[in-house]
Amino acid sequence: MLKPDNPSPAITVQFILTFILRILSLVVQSVLPLYLVSVMHASNYFVGLMISALWIGNAAGAITGAALVRKWRLAGLAGLFLLALSFSGYYAFNSIYLLTIFIFIGGFGSGILQPLLAPSMHRSSKDDYPFSGVSLYSTALSLALVVGPLISSLVIAFSGFKILFLSLSIASLVSLALPLIGKNSEAGKASNLVSNFFTVSKGVITNKGFRREFVMNLVYSLTLPIVLSFSGTVAHRVYGLSSSEILLVLTLLFSISSAIRFSMRRLIMKKVNRLMIISCLFLLLSSVLLSNGSSASLFIAGLLFFSIPHATIYPWTLYNVFQTSEKERLIQSSYIFSLSSGISEFISPPLTSLSIYLFGSAYGIAIAIPFSILAFIISITLYR
Repeated sequence: MLKPDNPSPAITVQFILTFILRILSLVVQSVLPLYLVSVMHASNYFVGLMISALWIGNAAGAITGAALVRKWRLAGLAGLFLLALSFSGYYAFNSIYLLTIFIFIGGFGSGILQPLLAPSMHRSSKDDYPFSGVSLYSTALSLALVVGPLISSLVIAFSGFKILFLSLSIASLVSLALPLIGKNSEAGKASNLVSNFFTVSKGVITNKGFRREFVMNLVYSLTLPIVLSFSGTVAHRVYGLSSSEILLVLTLLFSISSAIRFSMRRLIMKKVNRLMIISCLFLLLSSVLLSNGSSASLFIAGLLFFSIPHATIYPWTLYNVFQTSEKERLIQSSYIFSLSSGISEFISPPLTSLSIYLFGSAYGIAIAIPFSILAFIISITLYR
């Protein structure tokens, strides 16, 4: 029997695919806003609307995938092709209105594939360490958040944004080989897929344990776009940090998150749920520091404190969803749970843009504070 630290070839392929997919989506969330602001001179408000298009596409892709896609190989080929098309559009066109279409396409491709990878890796967990699959999945996500900003920073510094977009389009096409290598596992029965999806979805949503995790991740995810998509523009406009410097800080943030996530692979989850309170406390502290409006050092400290909730809240809630779901409903549970992130990351950017418009770049991201307070209240009432 293989140990958790020696994953099977199938989970290795899925780990790599998760890693690549997250790099591609991260560039849209954190690098594209810098491109729109620094090169195309778009307003923060318009950037928020553009990022919302990503999450509209992501939600549409998740719903389509849950209803129609039965095999992760098909999802991988479709998702990566659409991402390649999306980055080609960023490279070829200079119209910010055309870019909205390509952002939607990229979000749709990501939404089809990513929710299918999490339950596949969870199923690979050994009995002794049931959290190992989710830990490896979330570690792949965090490692991508380390490598993505670092690569983006270097390419932008030496060659500019356009070459970065072209490179990622090529990388998406090359990555089409990965779904062909991995084992093509079934995601469900092939008959009456759409009607079955809605029947199963109703059963998933009415599960009390599922609802708690869905709500917690939804509230936490309201803060994530503020860090990924707006911290860079605020750091650039308010504190004078360059694009490369901002991306290097984000690299450090997600390096810390990656280390924490990987170290959790042998956790016994029933013993650590109460730690959600600590994670939400760090989330609140991070939001306050990011909204200080006067000190670059405090702003950077706020970003680094965000590594704690980023490392823990999503993987813990995802794991609990899988544990409360029936085995035959894991795929649908994963897709529906992904909507908690998609809904929040659709709502949050325009709200943050409006807040920045009303209160200015320095203090506009204080909108993260009420979200963080709500997450903390949920943690002390539902996770004790």
